[in-house]
Amino acid sequence: MAHPPHLLTGERGHYKLAAGRPVAPFIHALEHFAHGIGLLSEQVW
Repeated sequence: MAHPPHLLTGERGHYKLAAGRPVAPFIHALEHFAHGIGLLSEQVW
């Protein structure tokens, strides 16, 4: 199972987007967490 910080990256990205802040770091982090198989932490469990 993924570490909790990984599970909250998408939620933090949504918050930043709604606040008008840059979200590119969160997108890159989520792409990195997909581990080459295309599944994000939220989709696995």
